[in-house]
Amino acid sequence: MLFQEESFLLIFLPVFLFVFFVLKKMKRKNLDAIILNSLRDTGAGFGHDTNKITLITPSEEREFELKTKDLVAIDILNFVEECI
Repeated sequence: MLFQEESFLLIFLPVFLFVFFVLKKMKRKNLDAIILNSLRDTGAGFGHDTNKITLITPSEEREFELKTKDLVAIDILNFVEECI
């Protein structure tokens, strides 16, 4: 088995997907959360040192401000820690 029972599964997706489709994908792939990367905000996404994400679970949608990718990684780790 690749993951232990206590594992927390999440994936990254581009932000242009609608939340409805994100929730369907989450259910279909048996995910705990999806991280949406903003591709629309200036300074976010590929080719920049900053990013803006939205974390989505079946019960919550949490949007974060534009920040360095190091700080985004800390936000993601804190989020996963809260959930497990």
